[in-house]
Amino acid sequence: MSSNNAGSLLSDIDIADTGKKAKKEASGGGGGVEVPGWAQALIILAALGIAGWTVWSFSGSTNKMEASSRERVLIDVNTGEVFESYRISEGDSVPFKNPDTGENTLWPAEECFWTVEGGASLEPHYVLLDEYKGLPGPTKCPVCGRVVKQHNPLPPIEVLVEAAEAAQP
Repeated sequence: MSSNNAGSLLSDIDIADTGKKAKKEASGGGGGVEVPGWAQALIILAALGIAGWTVWSFSGSTNKMEASSRERVLIDVNTGEVFESYRISEGDSVPFKNPDTGENTLWPAEECFWTVEGGASLEPHYVLLDEYKGLPGPTKCPVCGRVVKQHNPLPPIEVLVEAAEAAQP
């Protein structure tokens, strides 16, 4: 064997060039389509726009949830009038101001879903607790006569389902 590389198969290969090609092919760059700079910028702008829209839409949902969390059902202690969507402002406290009279006579209402017959009503009866009126003892619902308390529980699910089925035409 001759040590002369003149007739060798490897003599025409540039070793540095071979390394660059191997790296390009290994990274998936071989044979791909080059994307022009303006298209890359357009793709980046579109991605940023979508991200911005997503953040904006979620922040709007939070504001709606926050607003709805400030709405309460209140009853006027003097007149018994029910305010079903009273908006509580930051810093307000009970009793709340009646917008009709300007007096602080509105208290949180409790919901009672029972009927006189012992079934469930699909619409609540709003009850003002006697303690808000300064009266002793438990509060009784004026419709069904059951005791009503703060965070009054719903009837059992079976009773509610029965009421819903009875309401179907």
